[in-house]
Amino acid sequence: MINLATPRGVLEFSVQGLLGAEGLALAFGGQLAVMDLPAAQFLLGKDERVDQIDVVLRPGSEVDVAQRRLELRLPASLAVTRPALRGERFDRVVGAFQAMIDGLSLLGLLAGIFIVYNTSATAVTQRA
Repeated sequence: MINLATPRGVLEFSVQGLLGAEGLALAFGGQLAVMDLPAAQFLLGKDERVDQIDVVLRPGSEVDVAQRRLELRLPASLAVTRPALRGERFDRVVGAFQAMIDGLSLLGLLAGIFIVYNTSATAVTQRA
């Protein structure tokens, strides 16, 4: 038995078997669990939704050909991307977040300059 933190709280799961150290079992550095899809959707709070399906090709298969075949069979609302593209997307999101933080920092700097100027001007006016 193992305990896993899920959106529905910490739940206890029983291990029914172990995968051999080959093929798909090596995905994610061997940190992999296999579960019935409807049960996983319920336990992870994603009822009736699948947000990602990982496809592993046989050795010697061409990635571009497999990607085109999947795109032809899936609705246009779904995206077929390579894992490397997820990193690029993450970099764009982080870049946008960094730009927002830079803008807020500049705004804070300008507000600070205004406060210092206003305080100095008030002090000079009161002395005169």
